[in-house]
Amino acid sequence: MSLVLLCILLVSFVIQVLIYAGLFTQLSRPQASVSEEFPIVNLVIAIKNEAHNLSAHLPHWARQDYPNLEIIFVDDHSTDNSVHILDQSATPDSNMKVYTNKGTGKKEALSTGISAASGSWIITTDADCKPASDTWISDMINARHQSDVILGYGPYQPTFGLLNKFIRYETWYIAMQYFSLCKLGLPYMGVGRNLAYKKDVFLKQGGFANHSHIKSGDDDLFIGGLSPDTQVGINLDSFTYSIPATNLSELIQQKRRHLTTATSYTLKHQIILTSIFFSQLMLYLSAIALLIVGTYTALVLGILLIRTAILLWVAYNKMSMLKEWHLWYWAPVLDILLLSYYCLMGLLLPLKKKTW
Repeated sequence: MSLVLLCILLVSFVIQVLIYAGLFTQLSRPQASVSEEFPIVNLVIAIKNEAHNLSAHLPHWARQDYPNLEIIFVDDHSTDNSVHILDQSATPDSNMKVYTNKGTGKKEALSTGISAASGSWIITTDADCKPASDTWISDMINARHQSDVILGYGPYQPTFGLLNKFIRYETWYIAMQYFSLCKLGLPYMGVGRNLAYKKDVFLKQGGFANHSHIKSGDDDLFIGGLSPDTQVGINLDSFTYSIPATNLSELIQQKRRHLTTATSYTLKHQIILTSIFFSQLMLYLSAIALLIVGTYTALVLGILLIRTAILLWVAYNKMSMLKEWHLWYWAPVLDILLLSYYCLMGLLLPLKKKTW
């Protein structure tokens, strides 16, 4: 039995090394580039009862330093003061337009906005997202490099407490997966908080028609159905910062919405992502079992130490790249918490889900 556990430990360790020292190192800091071309860009934002966020973030969107920008808001039947705030800002001489969702739900709202867009490029974000700078749009567009899709980074605002650190760590960890796979020509998701693509790509894809029956997936399922020609935009000024969950219940609600789309990923992406999770799970479980049995103790501790060292090395380099370097010394603890959290989510997933 101990020999079987040791084999599981060694195989899991090798896979983890390949993931961290191989896959995650694919992400590199992009070369700075400034384009003299300024295609017309439409920033499309779906709104549902976002009066507070609109008051806070409208000025940041309005003062984006980009010469050909039109901002499209699509109201999804809000019952608060959202439409009034938008109507006050969307004056005839502004670059803002307000539409009403022709259907219901976020995908329908985005589709309405994209259909009304006059530009060749679409950038999406959420109402609770604040651009890192006034050059957010410019930096995202400059990252295109002949590509039709740009995956941006959408971290959460740092606050005090372990929950906030955990949320930001998971956001970094997931970004490492979809950025790294994108670099290998295997894009499977982006985040709607910071995503850019050509309008004709959206139209050729048929919009969200292939997964219209799923409430979420306007970012990951959409990206997963596109060609591998996708770029990553991780200039520090191209980020959008969102308001994080403030309690575990809210976090679980958000995560369940995301996990509902995972079963619709392509088989190759499901295999890769499952391998990442199960190799980590088997590494810890087999190590704990061997330590309890009391065999190969020195080897087990050595493997755990090496894996932790690799984790810290990758975390330091890649967190610095994504402006999360102050989390790196928490990585070993957050790594275990994240694994436990995913196991919990696997148990909670079959329960009833909410819409956006």
